[in-house]
Amino acid sequence: MWSNYAKVLIIRVKLKGSWGLLFPVPVLVVDEFLETLTELVWVGEMTLKCLPLHKDHKTRKLMSWTKAISPSGLMESFQGVIKELGRYKGLNIVEVKTGEVWVKISLK
Repeated sequence: MWSNYAKVLIIRVKLKGSWGLLFPVPVLVVDEFLETLTELVWVGEMTLKCLPLHKDHKTRKLMSWTKAISPSGLMESFQGVIKELGRYKGLNIVEVKTGEVWVKISLK
């Protein structure tokens, strides 16, 4: 049994003139998913760093970004942002209306 109120990320998608969709996703699930994804990205990053760079300049430029920027570091910082957002309640994160589509992401 949970002793604390579980924070939920609410994703609403609605088309004009039809029923909308509501996706409640617990913040704990998002956090665990991002943690697992960060570990997978780290494995891919280590694998790419072990590969030798190609002689072709275009291919080398495409692959050299993993040595300059850490993809797993980017994932860890994104996970930190989600953890920080999880501390708040009643926060509207995104609300976009374009034509017939309305998308709203909020934290309850």
